[in-house]
Amino acid sequence: MAKAIESSAKSNKKPAKADKGEVVKNPPTPVGPAVENTLEAKLVHLIAEEMAIEEAELTADSSFSDDLGLDEIDIAELLKCAEEQFQAREFTEDEWEDCRTVGDFVQLAISHIDKKNPKPAKPAAKKK
Repeated sequence: MAKAIESSAKSNKKPAKADKGEVVKNPPTPVGPAVENTLEAKLVHLIAEEMAIEEAELTADSSFSDDLGLDEIDIAELLKCAEEQFQAREFTEDEWEDCRTVGDFVQLAISHIDKKNPKPAKPAAKKK
């Protein structure tokens, strides 16, 4: 048991920072706080909130299954939330099956959000 925890702790280590003058190869592409108040940041925040994941853990290259432990149902749920919150056009089953990373999700959601002519928000249910 201790070995399993130890090995998972090693896999979650962040890469060491480069010394002055060193070039860091393939740094993770930031999404989230670095692009505050953009549509991309709002979509990343949606993932973090809905799946209870720290935004700092989310990069464009973060794999939903390998890095974040999410499955197809979680991805479909995220896309449904994006449809509702951002008045996005509906996603097809093929699209959500091809959505493997945070970057895929952000790009797919953006492609379905019509910034000029968003579909009207659903009216609130009347209280009796």
